[in-house]
Amino acid sequence: MNLALPSIRRDLGSSLSDLQWVIDAYTLVLASLLMLGGSTGDRVGRRRTFQAGLTLFGLGSLLCSLAPSTGWLIAFRAVQAIEGPVRGWGSPVIVGSFLAAAAALAGLLRVESRRAEPLLDPRFFTSIPFSAATLTAVAAFAAFAGFLFLNALYLQDVRGYSPLHAGLLTLPMAAMTAVLPPISGRIVARRGARLPLVIGGVGIAAGGCLLLPLDASTPLVLLFVAYVVFGVGFGLINAPITNAAVSGMPVAQAGVAAGVASTSRQVGSALGVAVLGSLVTSQLATSFGDFAAAARPAWVVVIGCGLVVVALGVVGTTERARATARRTAERFAVPAPAVAPSTAG
Repeated sequence: MNLALPSIRRDLGSSLSDLQWVIDAYTLVLASLLMLGGSTGDRVGRRRTFQAGLTLFGLGSLLCSLAPSTGWLIAFRAVQAIEGPVRGWGSPVIVGSFLAAAAALAGLLRVESRRAEPLLDPRFFTSIPFSAATLTAVAAFAAFAGFLFLNALYLQDVRGYSPLHAGLLTLPMAAMTAVLPPISGRIVARRGARLPLVIGGVGIAAGGCLLLPLDASTPLVLLFVAYVVFGVGFGLINAPITNAAVSGMPVAQAGVAAGVASTSRQVGSALGVAVLGSLVTSQLATSFGDFAAAARPAWVVVIGCGLVVVALGVVGTTERARATARRTAERFAVPAPAVAPSTAG
């Protein structure tokens, strides 16, 4: 979808904010349903849940291919949520939405902590490795989604490459993200999660540094190196995230735990496109010819995301962190006490 964004902009007359929504409408709804999907899989069976989801995904893909305008495309990708890139992050509507989201989160934690079979058990987050993995997923996927969004527009609108050519140029990054996860998994099994997380975070940050000075005449060799470095960094991160999410959790909670990790990935993707796209929009002049310069603050955010991954990779793999993971597993071994129903007196 990212490589099709410039073509969508030309064919449907989309603005940069519209393009952000084409990506984020999908990731926001996906993020909101992943934990429910994990819980449903635990309860009614993963195969049946997967089949239902696959059917809906196919229907949505068909509708997207028939969309006559950007609005319909966004509607078919998902239902509209936040409007930060359009209204401005400081507008009353957006600030109010953030406050409402914070209140909803507080209410969710209060209600779920009292349920015998919660959709999201707050006890998950007493494990430092689990919490660190959740935040790592947000940071890493924010960098990754932001990279894909910015890179597709840069290669096609600034450099003038076709979608096919742009896709071929991005292959080095894609190859690294395909090849390295199994290797990262073996490293996690033998030496723990810290090494791949730290190297991965450094790779993301280094890739962002290499992409920071991009302009219309940047040599393709530099792009190739930057894509490989970024791909190496991102390719090493997924395995330790999944390992920390499900390690020590009982089988009955594995689906929800994996759902939390997947939700964090999608939340990160949505935030990456929204935040980085907003930074570009605020810097952008009247044409996409200034896009490379306008994107530099966004690449700084990518660098920051990589450094966050490094820090979390260290914090989440200490002996103290592992001790909290063991205590969390012990809590799940003992059923949570049922809350007695209140009686009217």
